[in-house]
Amino acid sequence: MPQPSQSKGIITSELVYFNGARYSVDRKYIDEYVSIETFDDMLQIYYKGKMIQVHTISRNPINYTKKHYEQSISKQLAGNKDFSKVVANNLSIMDKLLDAREIVLTRNDALKSYDHMIAYLVSQESLSSWIKRFIQTLNKEERKIFYTEISKILPYITDEEQFFVALKKSANKKELKILRVNLWGFDIMDIYNFLSQEGYDSICQEFEKETTDYLKTYRMEMED
Repeated sequence: MPQPSQSKGIITSELVYFNGARYSVDRKYIDEYVSIETFDDMLQIYYKGKMIQVHTISRNPINYTKKHYEQSISKQLAGNKDFSKVVANNLSIMDKLLDAREIVLTRNDALKSYDHMIAYLVSQESLSSWIKRFIQTLNKEERKIFYTEISKILPYITDEEQFFVALKKSANKKELKILRVNLWGFDIMDIYNFLSQEGYDSICQEFEKETTDYLKTYRMEMED
């Protein structure tokens, strides 16, 4: 007969970490110590001897209940009349992104569509958690802009790992239309080296004013 296994940990967010995945609990348990028991495919979470949550053990990196997800975004969407609709939509997006992790896509595949692009990014271990959070903050039009910007720079990437790190640092919801310029800036300052000369030239041509101004500012700072 299978025996339950036990472990202990502290909740630093509304998610409990177990075996490479995170599972949600009520926000009131943040910064509290909890114990975890597993039995067959069930994850049981206890606080001071009382069971506070049960999850089915999953390969998905993030596992929310609807109630806990509502708690996690309630502050940022306070007063939003479409709160329930947003929650349902975001959870649906999360399911699609988690499914995407099972698909193996190449960089060329990513250029086929927005869904292919997201599946490609989610499949990258260094981007998976970040891209799921970032995409949920974008509306339909912003997702379209994000896809366009990434699809135009991907063919010129010479080092994917450095590009992924730069992408996480440069992607800003308010500056999506100049995402390539921000990425180009990381490359030009030699913080990261991931862009081919052809890619460098194409961004300079399309964003002549922005890149010229950037270079002027950069040179002035270097002289100082």
